[in-house]
Amino acid sequence: MERDGSAKEVVNDYEATASKIRTEELEQMSGSITFASWYIKDSRSNTLDLESLSGPLTIRFDAFAKKEVTKGILVIILRSGENAILWSGMYTELQIRPGAWKFDISFESLPLHPGIYSWETRFYDGHSWLDHPQSPQLSIVSGTDADIFSYLKGSLNLDVSFDLLDQTDCEVNGFETYSRD
Repeated sequence: MERDGSAKEVVNDYEATASKIRTEELEQMSGSITFASWYIKDSRSNTLDLESLSGPLTIRFDAFAKKEVTKGILVIILRSGENAILWSGMYTELQIRPGAWKFDISFESLPLHPGIYSWETRFYDGHSWLDHPQSPQLSIVSGTDADIFSYLKGSLNLDVSFDLLDQTDCEVNGFETYSRD
């Protein structure tokens, strides 16, 4: 299958398609619950375009439970490209019946810089923790990425206002000195 577009878009689409796992494959994997893939709910993609984002963002994780879990614990982690934890959530007392499941997490916004991020899920079934690194990686893109050295960028991509005040706008009445008594 051939596709035109930017290399980033073509690679992200390929990774998203390649990571989809059929239910039969999930049933064969080890563990009481297996995670198939994740995607951005409205776009069914792993690419978040900051220019087209409007409103809340929902991330969906597809899973398959092989047995009943009465007090499960799900931990979802978002990591930076440097493997630092940027966000995590823990959901307890989950009652899971055997079969296909969808876990949704919704963010009002996800103010991250363009780059590559990764999701990880951990599930406690009452007996052991099951770790599931998620693929494909989350790709955040923006045509208006800040023009700053990459090593100076933080994780958050927040809108701020900046104003430079002329010295004549600042009133300086001298310096007060304080003494410790």
